[in-house]
Amino acid sequence: MALDLVQLEDIKVKQCPMMEQIIKGAEETEMDILLLPKLLEIRLESCSRLTSFCMGSITLECPSLYKIAVKDCPKMYAMASTREQEDIEIVGREKTPFFNHKYLKLSSTNIKKLWPDKPDRAISSNVLNLQYLFVKRCHNLEYLFPSFLVKNFERLYLLSLHNCENMEEIIFTDGLAAAAEAGIPQIYLFTKLYFLKLGRLPKLRTFCHQENSESNTLFNQKVVAFPSLCCLRIVGMGKCRKIWHDKLTKDSFHELTILAVEQCDKLSNVLPFDMVERLEKLEGLEISECESVEEIIGLADDRGLNSNESIELKSTTKFLFPKIRQLILHKLPKLKGLYSKVHTTDWPLLKQLEVCECSKVETFAGEYINFRETQGENHSVISVQQPLFWVTKETFPNLEELVLVRNGNM
Repeated sequence: MALDLVQLEDIKVKQCPMMEQIIKGAEETEMDILLLPKLLEIRLESCSRLTSFCMGSITLECPSLYKIAVKDCPKMYAMASTREQEDIEIVGREKTPFFNHKYLKLSSTNIKKLWPDKPDRAISSNVLNLQYLFVKRCHNLEYLFPSFLVKNFERLYLLSLHNCENMEEIIFTDGLAAAAEAGIPQIYLFTKLYFLKLGRLPKLRTFCHQENSESNTLFNQKVVAFPSLCCLRIVGMGKCRKIWHDKLTKDSFHELTILAVEQCDKLSNVLPFDMVERLEKLEGLEISECESVEEIIGLADDRGLNSNESIELKSTTKFLFPKIRQLILHKLPKLKGLYSKVHTTDWPLLKQLEVCECSKVETFAGEYINFRETQGENHSVISVQQPLFWVTKETFPNLEELVLVRNGNM
């Protein structure tokens, strides 16, 4: 190929409705090599007939490439292909070593898979530099990673998936038994992942399916671990009944500082009982528009009590949220309380508290009394009206802003 583009740093193609490929080579058996040593960024947008970035017998080498962004190219099925309409992953094959990028953004494309789905199909080692991955409106994707490749994405720092109508799981575990026989651990570890957003994935039931695991739990028991995750946003997960399994992978979610859950209509609670002690670093908690949430923290035995039922006076549970500064509860029509049994909570750094449009909340705060001391050991059962919070004088020592809006029974 007689192209000399050694100074090229940026490729931007936008609104070219007739373009089908950016680079097209001859369909020969011997591969040509095209070196773009200074190319930093590729951006493709609103090219309605674009099917691939390069076509033909070409090997691209772009050792400096940092960012790839593809938006609104509905016919695009691959970044590199040797022939038209080849059933191939969009990035990551060994024959396309130019993908030395750290940033990949795909929006409104026709891709079916991003990476090779079989271990015997080689993957470029350069793909492993990926740190930022955004996928939006890619409706043909059914999963993101094949299980055997997860260990290679140890540098991934940010993962955002939004509005992919057919995505059923993030990690595809077909052939899991074979991997186990080969001695590969079946805990998928995202060592450096800091930010995770899962939004409007209507078919997604679980992050990673495993035999004998709960299919409607997003993060299953001892399957996936996030030791560095700080920000987690979950939006519009219509099939998800639980976010976390009751028994979690060791050393996972301990670094979480921001948690936002929105429009997850089948959740009855947000946090398993055993999850609370992991949230020592949590600074912000927002739960909104979850129409089935009745309590924020689930019972340890997963059996709830109605707010007007008698409550056993065993040792009182105490929840401590040492670093939370902001707590927002919006549009939770079935919410009755933080936790369905008598308990106490401490929020030593909480400054902003909003409770809006939670129509079942009748009492914002109820004073906690040690019934064992005031009524004696013989009174082992009490009947109470459940408030949103059981409080003592030390519950909200630094609260600066309290917003209560349209809570119907309050």
